[in-house]
Parts: sequence; C-alpha cells; structure tokens
Amino acid sequence: MKKYKKIFSMLLAVSMLPTFGACSEDSGESDGSSSVSGTSVTANDYEWTSDDVSIETESVRDMLDEERDITGQEIVWLGSYYMNPTESSPDRSNALAMFEDEFGASVSDVVVGSTELFDKLSAMILGGEQVDFFDYQWLAIPNGVYKEQYQPIDGIIDLEHEIWDDVEGFTEMFEVNGEHYMVPLDIADSSIITYSRSLMIDEGLEDPYELFLKGEWTWSKFESMMETFKNNAADGEVRYGINGWIGQALMQSAGVAVVENENGTFVNNIHAPELEQYGLLLQNMASQNLYDPSWKSYFPEDNLTLFYGMGTWTLKESNNKNPEGDIFIVPMPKYDEADEHYMSVDIHSYMWVKNSTKGDAVGVFLECERLASIDDDFVDAAKEKAMLPDANNASGTACGWTEEQYDFIMSWKDPDVVTPMFDFGFGISTRMATDGDYTFEGKGVMNNLSSALITFSAVDGYPGTWAELVTMYETVIDEELATYNN
Repeated sequence: MKKYKKIFSMLLAVSMLPTFGACSEDSGESDGSSSVSGTSVTANDYEWTSDDVSIETESVRDMLDEERDITGQEIVWLGSYYMNPTESSPDRSNALAMFEDEFGASVSDVVVGSTELFDKLSAMILGGEQVDFFDYQWLAIPNGVYKEQYQPIDGIIDLEHEIWDDVEGFTEMFEVNGEHYMVPLDIADSSIITYSRSLMIDEGLEDPYELFLKGEWTWSKFESMMETFKNNAADGEVRYGINGWIGQALMQSAGVAVVENENGTFVNNIHAPELEQYGLLLQNMASQNLYDPSWKSYFPEDNLTLFYGMGTWTLKESNNKNPEGDIFIVPMPKYDEADEHYMSVDIHSYMWVKNSTKGDAVGVFLECERLASIDDDFVDAAKEKAMLPDANNASGTACGWTEEQYDFIMSWKDPDVVTPMFDFGFGISTRMATDGDYTFEGKGVMNNLSSALITFSAVDGYPGTWAELVTMYETVIDEELATYNN
C-alpha cells in the first residue's frame, strides 16, 4: 500500500483552478464560474469530450482497498456549481475522473443559486426527490444534523483507512452524539492577504512574505505598516490600509474560537483575552480609518490600498489587474502573543443527505475526492492541469496564479507551517451566523463580531467597542449553545 504524504493539500475541483503562465493585461473574459443565480434549477447539457491531462497510476480500487461494485449507479449532487464539466470549465476533476473511469458510476447535477441551497435541500427531502450529497457548509454541523437533514457516514467509509490518517483530529471534532456526519476531504484558507511587492518597495516597507518566513508577520507589524502607508499619503490623496473580507480570518488568527466543541459540549469563549485584543485591533483600524468597506473583487490597481483580504479565488484577477505590481500573498498576520501562526480555514467536504439510498456510491466518491488531494500522482496532475493555457482567452496567455504563488499557498497546508482554526459559532444557528440583509440588525452574532467595528459607524449609534459587542451578545451565545448542551 502506498504511503501518503502527511500534508494538508489544497483540493479545489481542478476545473475551477486558475491557470499559470505569463501575465497579460486583463482580457475581459469571464471568471469561468458555473454558479447559477435566480430561482431556476439548471441542468448541464455540455457535451464533454476528453481530459487534457492523463494520469498513469496504480489501480485506484487497490489504493483504496475498495471492493464495492457501484457500476451504473448515479448519485445526485445539489450545489451552486457543477460537478460535471461545463463549457467554461471543460476538464473533469481528478475525483470525478476516478469515479467515472475506475468505478463506472456518475454524478447528476442539480444547480441553484447559493442563497437558495438550503431551501432547495429541504424541498427535495420533503418532496421525496433523489438528492444524495450536498456541499458541507458551516450550518451543517451541528445545525443541519439536529434538523435531520443528513445521515452519518460511519457506515459508508472506513475512517480507519490510512487516507484519513492526517484529518483524524478534525473528524473527531465534528462528531455528533457518537456519530460522524462529515470527514474533511481537505482544508483550505478562508481569507488571505494579497499585496503588491512593487508597492512595498516604493513605500519603503518590509515584504510581508519575508516577515512570515522569519515568524515576524504579526498584528502589530500589520497595524504599523497600514498606519505608515496611510500617513505617507500626498496632499489630497485618500489612502487605506486594507480592503476586503478580513474580519473572520483576523479574529480566528487570535488562536481562540468564540465557540469550541469540548468533548461534545459547546463552550462560549467570548471573554477570552485573545479575542479582546482582536477587538482592540479592529477599534484602532476604525478610529484611524484604515479599512475601506467598499466592495472590490481584486487587489486595487490604483496603489491607494496597501492590503486586500479575500479568498484565493480573487488571485487571478488581482494578477491580471496589476501586471506590474508583482502581486503576492500571505496568511493573515498572527496575534503577537500566540504560540503558533493560526489560520482560519474552510473545510472542503460533502454531507450524505437524509433518505439517500446511494450510500455506497457516495462513500466511494468521498474516497476519490480524498485520494485526489493526497496522492502524488493526482496532486501533480492537478498542478499540470492548472498550468494549461486559459482556453477561454484567445491569446492563451491570461495571467492565472504564478507557480511561486501556488507553491507558497500549498505550503500552508502543512500543519508545521500554519495551524488550522475553526469556530463552531458559525454552525450553531442562523441567529448566530447569517449575513441576512447585510445590515447590523440582519447579521448574526458571529458576523457582527467579525465585522461590525469596521463596517458600521459608532457615530450612527452602532457598537463602537469590543466591550459593547461582548455585552450585547454574551447572553445570546449562551442561549444558542444551551439548545445543544441541554
């Protein structure tokens, strides 16, 4: 049996990975997203022909010790993107290729807008429609489990198999009433810092990447760099320290979750001193007007903002919009007193939906997804696919990620480099976590803890200090946790 590397490797559907190569000016192309808006359910009628990269490896079935015969079975995926190839993403993921070619099974897509997913899931379950697996999202555990929307996976995958060895700790963390409803297939960053090396040089500032390598990429360094950049503005020039989605990742870089699961009991840590220091950091950012709350989908090309916080999905466009900027990335800075560099993570996995009778096929698909993320042959093939020219751009030279960016981001999946953080506060209830109508009143507790101090003004009557937020929400958190702890 092949031994697998003990590393958290980034698993994104290969068809969704960016391309590599020399950067060009923005071609005006679409981002290739297959997300669907509106209320209609869509089917994928794209006629797939073949993969661009072939994989030569030993038998997948042998590698998984898999004896189940699922030939001819079709499982139904409900999501906001397509599992199958599309015109804009014409290559299969490695997992889907294994599932189809090695096991003779297939996936059928049911795609709706992301805001409609949970309503559609409930409607399909109640209506007796076939739906077999669903994207893991924060509200799945414990909220969705207690609503009986999912089935435990203990009977459809062997958690003792070596492919799950290095996610064992995370798997146990998500146990509910002695059963496992989700196994992490991979761990990915939820928000990172994008910046321009050229801008750093022009401003006489240190390179955050070099600071990270020395263990000096800290909150205090991050804060002082933003202050210096803003103070260096020319007369009449408006500068900001940072733009983007940063609150959740910055809060979790403190190394303490607002809500932890301790042996099946959910614990409220709202009074933790580390979280108080995070709150004070946001207060200072607000008082100095360091944060730009306007929406941008890439690192601004006007050189008036020092940092941009968002997921890796924005990196391609950031490169394209800043061809001379020497764009690079780092994780969120670490709390100065933290013993490790903690990073907020998103967990990539799927839930086995209630009433599904295709457990064997769903289990095999989970195994294929996991194997695709850890086996050297498949990881190399994923990178090779990612480096192919962009088929949607006539010149074939649209800038994706650089290989340096790719390799550095992949290194974060090693727990010796950064320590993954997860907060169960986002999975308790919609009262705890929702964006609602994007107003202070419409947002959940966790959303306001991670953003209110920099996005809503105290002048307008909103809480302006961490202490005020804690006073407002400490009892609410206790009430929500009591639903599960009692």
